[in-house]
Amino acid sequence: MRYLPERFQEVNKEFLVGADIGRAVIANAHPLERLGIQTVLSQAFSCDTADADDFAGLTRLMETPTLVAVIDLDLPGFNSPDQIRALRRHYPSTRMIVICSRCPVETVFALLGCGVHGIIPKTLAAADVRKAFDLVASGLIYVPADICDPSVAAIPDRRAKRASGADRLSVRQVEVLRLAAKGGSNKEIARQLSIAEATVKVHLGAAFRNMGVNNRARAVAAFREADEDDSRKMFFERRAAKPKPSMIARPARG
Repeated sequence: MRYLPERFQEVNKEFLVGADIGRAVIANAHPLERLGIQTVLSQAFSCDTADADDFAGLTRLMETPTLVAVIDLDLPGFNSPDQIRALRRHYPSTRMIVICSRCPVETVFALLGCGVHGIIPKTLAAADVRKAFDLVASGLIYVPADICDPSVAAIPDRRAKRASGADRLSVRQVEVLRLAAKGGSNKEIARQLSIAEATVKVHLGAAFRNMGVNNRARAVAAFREADEDDSRKMFFERRAAKPKPSMIARPARG
């Protein structure tokens, strides 16, 4: 069952499943894949579709108002996630979903950083693809739960990495870890941040690698320690910056 926050029920009614939201663009070089995507997409979005078989064609189609674009990562002319970033900048109201044959974690994070609303492996079952489109239609971000395994292998020089890893956490990873440190479950964290539960797992997995740990308990402990160190540092910096009372020289009594 998908999670739909109350505020999306009121604010984002135009994205609700089955709503008449306008046109969708499917950017894929393979006609058979386009047909399959169109079939599943039409069940989540009530809209007409237009097809593009390369990135230049996608760019031309995007000039006409588009509510959702489904883009194949292997699309001819699609060479960098920065191209998605440029499309998001020019068409901020368009929801963008990337379909991929291979989804390495680095690519997933790069695409999320560019603002995509969903990442769907081609190996995903049709029923799960439908659920993914439903989530995006509801105003959420979809990432499959198994696309990023939080159980990472042993990392060399773990202690040194843990000491500096907290400094490399993204803003979202800090938000997720701070809620986890307060005892929040993945579902509770997802609800508070208005993101999918699978996305919480993605951010936790990235945080584990950055901090050099391999489980939630160690990540939370390291985060708390780093958070306390930062708080103490800020306290002492404020104490050091506090101006001292000026010493006024007074003439000695004769």
